[in-house]
Amino acid sequence: MPLRKILNKKLFFINLILCPFICLAQNLIQNHSCDSPLENGKIPYWEEVNGLKWGKRFTDPLPFAGDAYFFAGAVSNARLKQEIDISGFKCLIDLGVQYFEFIGYVRAYEQSPSDASNIEIQFFTQSNTLLSSFNFGPYNQTITWKKIDSVLHVPVNSRKVVIMLNSIRYNGSNNDGYYDELSLIPLPVDNNINKIHIDTSICEEQNYLGYSSSGIFIDTLISSNGCDSIRTLNLTVKHKSSSTVNQIICEGESYLGYSTSGSFINTFVSNNGCDSIMTLNLIVKPRSYSTINEEICEGQSFLGYSSGGAFTDTLIATNGCDSIRTLILSVNKKPVPDLGFDKELCAGDSLVLLPGVFNSYLWQDNSTLNHFVVKQPGLYSVEVSNMCGSVSDEIIVAEKLCNEIFPNAFSPNNDKKNDFFKILRPFNLVEYKLRIYNRWGQKMLDTSNPEEGWDGSYNGIPQNAGIYVYYCEYKKNGVYKQIRNNLILMR
Repeated sequence: MPLRKILNKKLFFINLILCPFICLAQNLIQNHSCDSPLENGKIPYWEEVNGLKWGKRFTDPLPFAGDAYFFAGAVSNARLKQEIDISGFKCLIDLGVQYFEFIGYVRAYEQSPSDASNIEIQFFTQSNTLLSSFNFGPYNQTITWKKIDSVLHVPVNSRKVVIMLNSIRYNGSNNDGYYDELSLIPLPVDNNINKIHIDTSICEEQNYLGYSSSGIFIDTLISSNGCDSIRTLNLTVKHKSSSTVNQIICEGESYLGYSTSGSFINTFVSNNGCDSIMTLNLIVKPRSYSTINEEICEGQSFLGYSSGGAFTDTLIATNGCDSIRTLILSVNKKPVPDLGFDKELCAGDSLVLLPGVFNSYLWQDNSTLNHFVVKQPGLYSVEVSNMCGSVSDEIIVAEKLCNEIFPNAFSPNNDKKNDFFKILRPFNLVEYKLRIYNRWGQKMLDTSNPEEGWDGSYNGIPQNAGIYVYYCEYKKNGVYKQIRNNLILMR
């Protein structure tokens, strides 16, 4: 029998088998508009991947068509899927000529930001190997239903297709991604399938029908199910692109998401749909930091600052990056020595002059201590200086006529304050005698030393608190004096 007749008979047999799929524009998606009644609270023919609150919605907004539409209703992202068996189309699929048209409508609740709707269509082998995936969205159309209409090429060896509804929640109390009138329709194929011509392109390192180089390839296919054809494949292999970018940035900046020095390889999709390999050589130049400690005088300024404190400025360094400068500024006052008002000095006493805290001191006798002890009346002066200049001050110390006196009470409690009863200012005294008696006339102390005092004891025994009598006589500057008075011993 001639080959033509054999082929015609085979083609006629194939057409009888495929006609139910090819001739009818049937929708492969079951319960495509969510019009079917819920079963135990679940949408029939659909599987909840996550969300667990998928249901039907009838209004607000109204369905695009029919009675209801798909509504995620969860408080987080939600996914709903339907797996469809397409093994009945395997003859045309494995010839690489089967196409499906997908149509669907999506919408979201009117709010800002609105939730988003996304539809993903995946083709798998019988053993669940993913062959290709088509992604539509995410969409946040809220005013009207948005139509999705796309023709999908079914990859060779496909036996299953999964329709995945992905609702992405951004706002509100529910996940308001809506879907309606979903359809997946096999497109008709020319009955003269014994001559198949395919024009397609792939990227480097990919293959199509077993071919990975550009050219025209003719194959005669005879499958176990009786499908045979002469297939002509016009294949174009698109090249990957590669580029190298050398970039310099400053510390604290980033380039393409990188902020450290190094070499980084990124893969993008170029205009021809294939991988674009970019190598980024990144150098991060450091910031510079400096600290300046400076002192100035009142009325002066440094780098624009005239008050004390810590100041931070950002400048541009020679490498073009930030230079962080910290200035610690001290403002010194001009020296102002203060010896106080003029004073009087008793004979035998001393006086300490303190002009203040400065860098250097020069007294009238050329001494350089930070203080001066005055023992004689006279004129005293000091010149002090610091980085802001030199200033002097003077004081007159006059002689004061001071009498010798006794305290009227004392408290010998070993606190080193008023522990002894004795004469005060015992200067230039001769023929000095001091005697102390208790109220019964018993002598407590008898001394001729002006520096010796009574500690409130007798023969080592502390005496009771109370009133005692003392007698004192002495000569000073040729004048004889006698003193008799009471004293109080306090405990």
